[in-house]
Amino acid sequence: MAWSTFPIGTFAFTRGKARTFHSSRYAFRQFCGRCGTQLTFRKARGAKFVDVNVVSLDRPAAIVPQYHIWTRSRLPWFDTRDELPRHRDGGPDVLA
Repeated sequence: MAWSTFPIGTFAFTRGKARTFHSSRYAFRQFCGRCGTQLTFRKARGAKFVDVNVVSLDRPAAIVPQYHIWTRSRLPWFDTRDELPRHRDGGPDVLA
């Protein structure tokens, strides 16, 4: 799944209201109450950033990837054919 990370203060929904699911003590996810599409992921406490599901955006092609994370758990048949940096774990996102 492709995500884009934004500072919380710079992101807002422009239509509708997302539903919230506390997926763990650590984080919660927001999704569309009509169709169930996962929209966001953020830490439950002290969040400074929100991860947004890129394909849920009106213009997903406008988001250009900068790196790949969690490559350690990628499916064996999935391989991106680009030269972007790869991180076996959360990489730079761990700091967010």
